[in-house]
This record gives sequence, C-alpha cells and structure tokens, in this order.
Amino acid sequence: MVCAFSITGNGMACNIGVRAAVYLYKNDPILFPEKTFGNWGAPLFYDSVVNNTCHTAPENILSGEVTWEGQANKMYDDLDNGRLSKFASIANAEECNYPDFGELQKQANNGGIIIGVKKNSAGHGHVVLIMPESFNERTDEETDFEIGGDEIKLPIVLECGIGDKEIRPIKDKYNIVNYLWYKYK
Repeated sequence: MVCAFSITGNGMACNIGVRAAVYLYKNDPILFPEKTFGNWGAPLFYDSVVNNTCHTAPENILSGEVTWEGQANKMYDDLDNGRLSKFASIANAEECNYPDFGELQKQANNGGIIIGVKKNSAGHGHVVLIMPESFNERTDEETDFEIGGDEIKLPIVLECGIGDKEIRPIKDKYNIVNYLWYKYK
C-alpha cells in the first residue's frame, strides 16, 4: 500500500496522524487537504521518497479545509490566518509566551480537541494533538520541564513523524513556545 510506505518512508506523517485522529474523534475531515483538482479530490500526501509525486483521492474522499497538500506548515498558515473555520486560537497564559498547558491537558482529558502546530520555514513543520493523560504510552519520559524559570507539566500528545507513532509527553519540548495552539470548536 503506497500510503503506508509514505507514512513510514518520510518525515511527513504528523499531519496524517493528527488529521486522522481528529476525523475519528469528530467525524470531521477539516484537517484534510481541500479539493483542488476538478474531478479529483484533495492530495492525500506529497511523497518525497517516491519520485516526488502527489497522490490524490477522488473528490468524495475526505476533502477538508487545509490548503494544497495539507502539510504541517500549511496547517500552521491556515490556522494562523483563521482559515480553518472550526478551530479557535488559544491565548497564552498571563505574563507567559505559552498557554496554560495544565488547563489544556485537563480539556483534552475531558474530550477536548487541542492541536499545536509549529512552522519551519526551512523545512517541514510539526503538528501534534493533545491526548488524554491516560493514553500516555511512556513511563521513561520526564513530564516536567522548565521554561524561563517556570516549571510546567508537558502535555501528552500524539507524536507522528520519523520513527514516532506514539502518545507521549511532547518530544519537541525545547521548542514548545514556538507552537501555536488551537481548540476545535
């Protein structure tokens, strides 16, 4: 199956994992790429491993609102400019350059859909979905982290990418302040 090869064959799996999880939770394809090719639906994924091809789906297959191929950088842009209609921006905590991760984790524990997205202008961005703490698959990872003298509890997220397909404390903790956070309305 080409899709399975693509998921494990390159680093562009975070968008696929997060969009699939949101679809399964809410039956909403919002994070899938939009329909772009006349009688063809949205690109499923851009494969940098196999001939730099873009694989598309028929129009009745889960067309969403993310522009072009739906990679994390596109999700970032579309969320940042308010293009994705069912997501609201989450404000930073008072006097901080990051949100209240404890509160976000509580919301996820109670069924809230919260995504974090980071842009990388020199390559692939990254997108994660905060998951209920009870889903944490790791016991070997520290969950506390210091940011600017404040200790925070790292959110438990769905991590997908090169070598990662698991639920764990966010792996990119040193860049956590570079993420934008959004809640599904």
